[in-house]
Amino acid sequence: MPETIVLVACVKEKANTALPAKDLYISGWFKKAAAAAQVLGPSWFILSTKHGLLNPDTIVEPYQKAFRDMDDAERKYWAENVFRQLQQVVTTGDTLIFLADKDYYEILLELLQTLCVQTQTPLTGMDIEDQMCWFDEQLEESQSGS
Repeated sequence: MPETIVLVACVKEKANTALPAKDLYISGWFKKAAAAAQVLGPSWFILSTKHGLLNPDTIVEPYQKAFRDMDDAERKYWAENVFRQLQQVVTTGDTLIFLADKDYYEILLELLQTLCVQTQTPLTGMDIEDQMCWFDEQLEESQSGS
């Protein structure tokens, strides 16, 4: 049975101590994205610039690594690593929803074509404020039962 899997981008703002990944990232954006991820699909993961695909319950030490600091070769290596990790959790027909900027998914989308999965990038073209509103809409819809 096909499943929806939501992939949430990591953020710069982190707690100062090792925590489950879902609690390590402390920005308002991440908190709303994680909440939306949990209503959009039964499974969600974090796209970490350092660790690749992270289970939200995996304990992670704070780190600093951003896409803007990675060159093209590093970004390609990161995407290939995440693709290998995704191969372990997705099956044909699954839908992957990226709650992330283009940097996180542009190379991955090409690689994912070989897995016969659907992909969605609902935040494309939105600024942070619009993204936050979109997250709120998802949460409101889930609470109203729509």
